[in-house]
Amino acid sequence: MGVSVRFIDVALNRPIFSTFTYSLPEELDITPLPGMRVVVPFGKRKEIGYILDVNVTPPSGVEIKEVISLIDERPIIPQDVLKLIRWLAEYYVAPIGEVVSLAVPPLLRELPRQSLKRDFPHVSERLSQFLRSEKVELNEKQKRIAREITSLTTHKVSLIFGVTGSGKTEVYIKIIEEVLDKGKGAILLIPEISLAPQLAGRVMGYFGSVVSVYHSGLSSRERYLEWEKIRGGSSRIVVGTRSAIFSPIAELGVIIVDEEHDYAYKQEDSPRYNARDVAIMRGKIENIPVVLGSATPSLESFTNVKKGKYLYFELKERHLGKAPVVEIVDMRKEVRSTLLNPYLSVTLISAIAKTLEEGKQVILFLNRKGFAKFTICRSCGYISKCPNCSISLTYHKVTARLSCHYCGYHIPPLSTCPSCGGVDIDEVGAGTQMIEDVLASEFPYSRIVRLDRDFARTDKKKSEILGQMKSGEIDILIGTQMVTKGHDFPNVTLVGIILADQLIHFPDFRATERTFQLITQVSGRAGRGFHPGRVIIQTYSPSHISIVSAATGDIDGFVDKELEARRELNYPPYSRLVNIRVSGNVEERVVKAAHKIVSRMKDVCKTGFGEILGPAPAPIRMIRGKIRWQILVKCQSVSQLNKVACFLREELKERSRYGVEISVDVDPISTI
Repeated sequence: MGVSVRFIDVALNRPIFSTFTYSLPEELDITPLPGMRVVVPFGKRKEIGYILDVNVTPPSGVEIKEVISLIDERPIIPQDVLKLIRWLAEYYVAPIGEVVSLAVPPLLRELPRQSLKRDFPHVSERLSQFLRSEKVELNEKQKRIAREITSLTTHKVSLIFGVTGSGKTEVYIKIIEEVLDKGKGAILLIPEISLAPQLAGRVMGYFGSVVSVYHSGLSSRERYLEWEKIRGGSSRIVVGTRSAIFSPIAELGVIIVDEEHDYAYKQEDSPRYNARDVAIMRGKIENIPVVLGSATPSLESFTNVKKGKYLYFELKERHLGKAPVVEIVDMRKEVRSTLLNPYLSVTLISAIAKTLEEGKQVILFLNRKGFAKFTICRSCGYISKCPNCSISLTYHKVTARLSCHYCGYHIPPLSTCPSCGGVDIDEVGAGTQMIEDVLASEFPYSRIVRLDRDFARTDKKKSEILGQMKSGEIDILIGTQMVTKGHDFPNVTLVGIILADQLIHFPDFRATERTFQLITQVSGRAGRGFHPGRVIIQTYSPSHISIVSAATGDIDGFVDKELEARRELNYPPYSRLVNIRVSGNVEERVVKAAHKIVSRMKDVCKTGFGEILGPAPAPIRMIRGKIRWQILVKCQSVSQLNKVACFLREELKERSRYGVEISVDVDPISTI
């Protein structure tokens, strides 16, 4: 061996908070370094591990097993990314092995079985319909923003608030161009895979083969090949979703987070990290600028601007076209006059007809897939519910069944009531399937397509639909949140928002902010070309702050009022939250464990750990047969948060003492 390294610390991709110490065989002729992979014995199996430390002191009184082999000749995870991984594991109370595995493609997490040196079609082939290579022309305001950001030589976060269609992408491209001219690389994060073809196609069309696309929608081999291009230095720009933030780019010069407010940046299962915040930390570790962009920035980002932590730039006018005319329809009045459907107003139906006559396209947004929200017996009030989850079953007409959107449980439609035997069964509430049926009847010669997770189950299908919409093959696109963000369809002149207030009444403190963001984002799909746009917002709460502010574009007024409400209740950004969820098959055990955690937290943390709410049943009390209770901790500072996190890490190491499942979500996006 070149260096006398005897013991190393290794992380395994398991839900375990500890690392494991292994010894190295004497005959090893490669010097082990942090970031390399090894094959190690674990129980009766062989597993891949990741070296985190070398030259460690082995624990006493424990049998130290020997490494079977070293896989890599040099680290596959850069040292700065390893620092990021350590921070992420500590901050989000996540097992280090699960975190470190995020930094490598899936094929490299498996024991080596075959050579990967084969040629496969490049990802750019599937982006061909979205490639655009025209020269980026910036106005004076865009040039100034790009110039000020690229002049930064150290870590600083910049927030670009740009209304939809204001040309944020053009600014991103200019920033990346300047960074590349300095011999450095760039990461451009997007919240969802469905946005990748359009944005990645735009960037790839401008910069060519130095661009890699990285997200979970690619096959394992495609992800590996893209990752190898990045690691080898032939790709200097990475466009991707959450995991792209760990890309092994040498000499990284800037990180850009598009749609920084988007909930999709938060991973729902362990490790529960927010890629936007991880991007900011990576920028800090590598001492480079980070750019956040959005038409509806998060309240946390606005607060950081007010505190002077972030630089702030505004793009308040559209780059092309004009802001759409927005109209609020009060459904409390409108529903009495329409005979077509209680969910489609006369105003909206007339606007759709006029738009189609003009040869333009329509987008309708409804945040509910399926045909009807639930079925009810008109005789006794019985509502069909999932036996595994605390929610009603949704009626899907295409599959002819009642389904649970959480666990997949389904039954045939009811012909008689299981409770009273009555036959007066009715579907209540609207879903995208129902709206599609109504419009197909009203506009039989129109090309109507749904974009939701029932109809577009694969990323390929989503891309196909979006491509058809862009080429004009679709007249009316009906969708859930998939249609709200990032898409640029110049021929769309009408956007209709059905049941706009549906999210307001969710039992979550972010419900108002979320409603405002969704309405603003989907409204921005109208009139992005040279034709004027119109937005019709249907609501039963026409005076609600989120509805009115989104309709008038009064983001400053909305932010001020929502921050005032958050301050009164001590919710983020005026506190840091930790959501501790306890779940199990037996409610008595779950409740007992939840109370025990609270008691131990108060005992161990003593004072200064924040305000504890609960334990209490989760808003959705049962999912997939598991009873769920939760504890919400409000911390007033990062130091308090770290104190709680430290306690929870130790508790989770001994979670078997509770006999239930325990999960921790730091900075939760939702508490439902």
